[in-house]
Amino acid sequence: MSLGEVVVTAQGGALSPRQVLTSVNVLTSERIENQTSYSNFELINQVPGVMLGEYAGKGVGFGTVSMRGFNTEGVLNAVKLLIDGVPSNANDGNTYYIDMVPRIDIEAIEVVKGTNDPRYGLHNIAGNINLVTRTGGNYTESKLTAGSFGTQMIQLAKGIETDSVSQNYALSYKSTNGYRQHMEADATNFSGKWFTKLGDGTSRFGLIVKHLSNNANEPGYLSQAQISADPWQVAPKSVNDKDSRQASQFALQAESNIDASTHMQGQVYWNHLNDDRYIKFPDSSRQEFRQLKEHHVGASVNFTRKMGQTSFGDTTIIGGLDTERQDNINFRERPIEIGSTGQSVVPRRNHQYLFNTVGGFVQAVLKPNDRWTITPAYRVDKVTGEGVIKYDTTASFIGTWPINNYGLIKQPKISSSYKVTDASTVYGNWGRTFQVGTGRAAYQTSAYQVGPSINEGWELGWKFKPAATVDTRVATWKQTAQSETRTLLANPSNDTVNLGQTVRTGTDFELNAKPRSSTSVWAGVSFQKAEILSTGKEVDHVPRRIYTLGVNEEINDKWRVGATVIGQSSYFVDTTNPEKLGSYSLINTSVGYKINSTTDLNFQIRNLTNRLYYYSYDNVYTGSPGNFYAANMPRSAYLTLSMKL
Repeated sequence: MSLGEVVVTAQGGALSPRQVLTSVNVLTSERIENQTSYSNFELINQVPGVMLGEYAGKGVGFGTVSMRGFNTEGVLNAVKLLIDGVPSNANDGNTYYIDMVPRIDIEAIEVVKGTNDPRYGLHNIAGNINLVTRTGGNYTESKLTAGSFGTQMIQLAKGIETDSVSQNYALSYKSTNGYRQHMEADATNFSGKWFTKLGDGTSRFGLIVKHLSNNANEPGYLSQAQISADPWQVAPKSVNDKDSRQASQFALQAESNIDASTHMQGQVYWNHLNDDRYIKFPDSSRQEFRQLKEHHVGASVNFTRKMGQTSFGDTTIIGGLDTERQDNINFRERPIEIGSTGQSVVPRRNHQYLFNTVGGFVQAVLKPNDRWTITPAYRVDKVTGEGVIKYDTTASFIGTWPINNYGLIKQPKISSSYKVTDASTVYGNWGRTFQVGTGRAAYQTSAYQVGPSINEGWELGWKFKPAATVDTRVATWKQTAQSETRTLLANPSNDTVNLGQTVRTGTDFELNAKPRSSTSVWAGVSFQKAEILSTGKEVDHVPRRIYTLGVNEEINDKWRVGATVIGQSSYFVDTTNPEKLGSYSLINTSVGYKINSTTDLNFQIRNLTNRLYYYSYDNVYTGSPGNFYAANMPRSAYLTLSMKL
């Protein structure tokens, strides 16, 4: 995993000449290909400073990812997700599309933290994550996995490349009985990529197609008494809960070297999401049917122009424009439950959200000398659209409403790095990002004037090599929000609550080492705090400390072993801060054996010490009996047979 100033992979797999002067991590295929986990979410928690929310009671909604002191509850989604450079967030910022990519097809995962990256606007509050899939190559690969809880996975991948055309295919199917009652799940996903080079190879264009079909039963959440008696039971009210999700993505991408100094790239894309969920929470009297139908169409174009030597030194100008138009249906009703008598269908919500964005940025990369780089940037976004409220439990909301008057959302940014020695670089950055309302809160359904919440952040870091085989980075950062809002997930009107001003601070320590050719070691720990200024309380579900460390050892040309530790401290369950829980430290181990030049076996044990830990949420609505809990995965073992032809 590389640290520091990393050349970011652009859409379509092409390398961009720009560098991001902030905390960047790239998780390479060596750290991905031998991991056995049901969801791609679990890959990302190898990255220092990144948090994974595991909704162990929710079925297909395995979790969300976040960073920089934002929680993973889905109430404020602060991470921009991209897949091969294609924006891939849902309307509310959730990262449902992340499992659309077969594991065998992931080449790298790029993580950019902080407020300094001008390439993206919407959802890029705390940073962005890009899943990069394979492009080109000639290969035939398969992986067969069997393991605990009846888990089975099959993955297939094929690459075909000629002088001018490349084709990449990947297909996977997985199923599991789950580690709790009523937790059965299955998923199928597909990825296809077709690209062709033009002329002398300085231009190319292609099509990318991805699809996910996912089904799962939901075991639900338990009371304190229930989870103490049996943490693996299905919640009594959740015996009929389930979720079905389909997601598709199509993208046309092109790039070209216009001349020796100018590079352009562009794309158009279409995202579709359909999610049908039947859910009955512990304090609910009726099951609820919740449906999301989202269609997003977007386009972007970027350019890079090398200006050569100017009065500012060696100069490169980068810029881009992007737009996305969303048509989203958010529907809820209480259906007639199985086995019930005397019930009728009760409507709860029928909202249509037309939500459009247009944005652009310009950035200069200035090198006054070989050691010093200065990168000023400026981004502007505009949000338009209207909300059509066809039904709501609050009758006054019914109607067609314009979007909040967010105006032009201006986001200046600047960063700089200085190479003190060949082994030591210091860097700093400052920038602004933004949050706007999601769901009904994005529209003028009240008399209040609602503007964007501007996030302002800075970072100071030091990247150094104390030895030729050791890379380290230390960074301290701060991020404030003017008027932070969060979604009230159970509210039938899809409303939000205003937390007001918030401040997040933290310090990250990271290390990569290769003490010898057969040994790799990595470690990272992040200390963070997220505070609500008006109350002096902390934001819920944000642990003060998150950490990861690991080692891989190639014993000989046949055997290899590895171990990782992933953990976090406890967090407050709600913003009144009466209770803390959720701490854990998990040990995962693996043993690999190379049978021959094409075949490999890998045996993995997750949660080696069988640590029992819980996820918890506090339902803040009237009539709630208190906190609810779901146990996370106990010890599990998996055997994977891999073949490369």
